[in-house]
Amino acid sequence: MPTQTTDEMSSSEVRDQILTQHGRLRGLLAETVAITDRVPTSDAELEALRRRALALYDALAQHMAFEEEVLPAALRDVIGWGAVIQQQMEEDHLRQRERLAFAISAIGPTGLSGAELVAHVLSPSPSISSRTKLALDVSSCAPR
Repeated sequence: MPTQTTDEMSSSEVRDQILTQHGRLRGLLAETVAITDRVPTSDAELEALRRRALALYDALAQHMAFEEEVLPAALRDVIGWGAVIQQQMEEDHLRQRERLAFAISAIGPTGLSGAELVAHVLSPSPSISSRTKLALDVSSCAPR
């Protein structure tokens, strides 16, 4: 997360921060998927997958909070579409938070079995993809 407050950040700094966070999220996702590719079966391997998935989910929640704090100002500058894009982001974040709440409860030690845990972590999340695309599109439009 940035060391300066979001009020002090320029549009280009916000854009750079969002892109940096997207890179971090992609890295966490790749690491998590790599664990599932090894088909974890032992308790230690499943615990490693749970920890990695929780780190991914936590990073995604932090990223959404950051976007919700900084993007409304940038979206106001998108003539004709700012309010629509902001509403889409808010709806998407709401859906994503619901999925995150379920995911966090499902991956606990008393939650899903090993095979179910792997399938759950690998399940596609279209809202992540659309949200990431939306944020990239919006951040590239923001004034610098």
